[in-house]
Amino acid sequence: MKIKITAKLILAIIVLSIAILIGIVYLFGILIKSLSTTWVTIIFITMMVTALVYDLVIKKRKSTEQQDFLNETEHLLGDSYAEFIAFKNLYARNLKAFRIQNDELIKSNNQFDFKDLKPIEILYLFASSKNLVYMTDWKGEENEYEIEAFLETLLKKPVWKNAAAFRNNLSNKKLRDEQFIIGLLKSLDKDLQTIDQRLIFLDLGWDAYVYMCINTKAYNQVMNKAPKFLHGVGKLR
Repeated sequence: MKIKITAKLILAIIVLSIAILIGIVYLFGILIKSLSTTWVTIIFITMMVTALVYDLVIKKRKSTEQQDFLNETEHLLGDSYAEFIAFKNLYARNLKAFRIQNDELIKSNNQFDFKDLKPIEILYLFASSKNLVYMTDWKGEENEYEIEAFLETLLKKPVWKNAAAFRNNLSNKKLRDEQFIIGLLKSLDKDLQTIDQRLIFLDLGWDAYVYMCINTKAYNQVMNKAPKFLHGVGKLR
């Protein structure tokens, strides 16, 4: 059976190793008190080295995850991918120029730390600048049919059969209800599938649903990678 090496497993091994080492040192300390100072030094050095190794492993894993995510943006953005790469590279190479060029975008998204943007945040900002992404509060819609209106700016008007049926089964009082918005997004995704489109969600850690609409082929290519920062309606709870 193949064992998957994860950061948590590595940390568990390190903690267990240190615990065993401390136990051995304690026993030896009882027998040979004159060596106690030496063993304390050894423990300290061992802990420093293991902490450094663990930190390097975590940083390597995060770097790999971020690079894998950026590789998937080509499927998400399609024809806008080349513009996204230029957007991302300008941020990485010249923050001052990036701020000047995207002044309005920055002012309207002051919740971000622009000195240290994560890849998912860079994607969101670019998609937002192109009106490719939409956000709905977890409590629900501010205005009825606002999600359909957004999707219709990207697509030829779909037939909202499932979404209409879902809305008709609920009163307008539930427009600001969490379960309403989850059910609505799932119904909209069903309608989009009839025209070879899907909703895909960006995990920004907000109390809101942030999503894009992409074709089914691109959606499947992204989902096959089991990305950490992206998911479909199936994970909405």
